[in-house]
Parts: sequence; structure tokens; C-alpha cells
Amino acid sequence: MKKMPLWVLALASLSFASGPHIVRSHYIALGLDASFTQGDMDGKGYVETNDDEDAKERVYIPNLGTFLIPNIEIGANINQHTIAVSFGMWKPSVGYAEDTTFATEKEANYWRASVEYRYNFFWPERFQLALGLAYSFARLEVKGSVIGHDQYGNEEIGNAIHSGNGIAPSFTIHYLVTDNIGVDLALRYRFLSFGSVSTPDNGFCSLDKSLYQHFGELGMKLFYQF
Repeated sequence: MKKMPLWVLALASLSFASGPHIVRSHYIALGLDASFTQGDMDGKGYVETNDDEDAKERVYIPNLGTFLIPNIEIGANINQHTIAVSFGMWKPSVGYAEDTTFATEKEANYWRASVEYRYNFFWPERFQLALGLAYSFARLEVKGSVIGHDQYGNEEIGNAIHSGNGIAPSFTIHYLVTDNIGVDLALRYRFLSFGSVSTPDNGFCSLDKSLYQHFGELGMKLFYQF
């Protein structure tokens, strides 16, 4: 009997070797976050958008405070790894110019979008703990917080749109109630840097100094996994 070449034996061994077991799943979730904020957006002071007197506008800094934000999330699981994309929107009531006689409180429009990676401990058990890190983009439109003047010197009031981005580490408790339905409880710290603002007269403007805002978030999600 002739001896088989070594490369044939090696190829045969690779063909019959069992690789790592990969389990994939997807999910969609609906949730609600309680957001507690603190930072430069404290409702006091203002920024000016232009050094040109003809187009100068005063933008009052809003006070975000505490608010709830409903959100939706879709994600994919590969063994103990999760990649998720989420979007949340709400209309919180914010105050501004709180240190002046112009003090006002109005409804704002806030939304955020995030991409997050989570590592799930104790996978594939029904009960899991996860550590995650997200990158977020946020937009806050505040009504009536911009004061400017038209070409005749008359006062004009407009909306300010603040844009920010940042990171958010998280800790999540994950429990699969049935094979397809589960619940998540998450504790998250979100740090956002609002470095630009858009106004009626000047459009998009970069701020000389970003407004830093800290978010402590407690969230709950109900998810369907398939």
C-alpha cells in the first residue's frame, strides 16, 4: 500500500475538524429611558453666533433637566456579542435665560441615534449580564431661544438647533422569559459634547467652546428575539 502525501492527510484533517460553534439571532426592542442630566446646559447664559453686528444672534443655553425618552432598538447577536442600533425621540420641556428677566420654559424637540457593542456574560443562559459601549449623535431644537434683529433693527425670535455627539458605557441585565421574548434593564452614563448650533440668520455654526452634558440613564426594554 502506497503512503499518502502529507498534504493530503493535512487537508483531510481540516475537512473533518469541527470549527467554533456560531449561533446567530436578531431582535427588535421597544423601551423607555429615564434621563437625568447635568452640565453646561443649565439654562443660564448665552452664546453669540456671529461677530458681525448685522447678523449677530444671541442663543440662550437651555436647561435639559430630567425627562423620559421612548426608543426603538434593533440588533444582532453572535454568540456572546451584540451589535445594536437605537433611536429615541421626545419633546421635553426646557427652560432658558433663567438668570434674566427673559426666563422662559418651552417645549423642545430632542432625539438621539446610537450604535452600541455589548459583551454578554453567562451566554447562552437565559439570564445574562452585559457590558457595552455606544457612540451617540443627538439633536436638540429649542423654540424661541434665539434673539436677533432684522435689517431695520426690529427684534426677531427664532429656534436654535444644538447638535452633539459622544460615548455611552453601559451595564445591562438581560433576561429571556421565553425562547423569543425577553426584557432588558440598563444603567448607562452618556457623555455628549454639543459643539455646534444652527440659527435662522447664521445657519450652522461651530461653537468656540463646546457645551458638555452628562446623562445618567435608567432604561427598560421589552424585546422579541428571532
